[in-house]
Amino acid sequence: MSPWLLWAVWTLCCRLLVTVEVGGDLSLGRGLGEAILAGGGRAGDANANTFFEPLRQHLRGTDLAIANLEGCVRKQPGPPATRVRFDLSFPASSARALTMTGFNAFGMANNHSGDRGREGFGATRDTLLSLGLHPIAGIERINLHGTLLTVVALEYANWRQPHSWNASWVLDIDSQSQRVKWAQRVRQLASDGPVIVFLHGGAEDCDTIQDNEKLFHQELRTAGAAGVFGHHPHRIKMSVMPDGYPSFISLGSVMFDRRRSPDCFGLLVRLTFWAGTRVGMRVFPVHITSRAFRPLVWKQSAFCQQSRSTTEHR
Repeated sequence: MSPWLLWAVWTLCCRLLVTVEVGGDLSLGRGLGEAILAGGGRAGDANANTFFEPLRQHLRGTDLAIANLEGCVRKQPGPPATRVRFDLSFPASSARALTMTGFNAFGMANNHSGDRGREGFGATRDTLLSLGLHPIAGIERINLHGTLLTVVALEYANWRQPHSWNASWVLDIDSQSQRVKWAQRVRQLASDGPVIVFLHGGAEDCDTIQDNEKLFHQELRTAGAAGVFGHHPHRIKMSVMPDGYPSFISLGSVMFDRRRSPDCFGLLVRLTFWAGTRVGMRVFPVHITSRAFRPLVWKQSAFCQQSRSTTEHR
């Protein structure tokens, strides 16, 4: 066979291969973003250029890497006009740190994206776009080398207080009609390519998993979602189904100021698609250091699925 023909076949094969990596909560709030840019986190154990190096190196080469951005941009200093229990807002200048993480997309469907109201949500979206990053709340369709990938980002952590500007992606997970509505929407989207569902909600800092959370994950799988990934509890809650289908109630955190629970872990899940079909999954633990809150990625995956029918535990 001609070397040129081999090269052409190899190039085509490479274009059909798409990798997507999904992580949990990442926050620049509580002054963490400023601390990183000033000198490498609260403990100052790395400068701004190297703070995210382990994470950035791990994500290098991934076509789409998405984490949940827990917080929003604040235009004015001081407390928010409307009282919130925990304010995770950050100045727009701190958002530059996000470009150093290796993630190129951030979920905004969460209970802290509105800490500064509609204005803060809009400012966050505009800031991410200005930095060349994808903001995702609701339905976002992204073309990756000809593969149309859809990310559906929903929140059920704060569904009792939806606003006019976020109601389209706030879900009452206890409502069967709302779950059915979103499962049907996922089924429609999946006819065009893989769909990843990004869910924000659940009980924090405990191992509790609601029956309706598990039910919704199953409903989304039946609808054709390529994977369902939760966040918000700041704790890993595994729910990988027996055949290795990627269903995670909570991925934990990627980076968070966790002084109330300093030793913190999360997961990064890497999905591989071939011509739009999921053919592999690898899961990598992340350890957030207790002093600087620096994310360190384990080099060897804790779980590796080579195909839909073959599962390997390491």
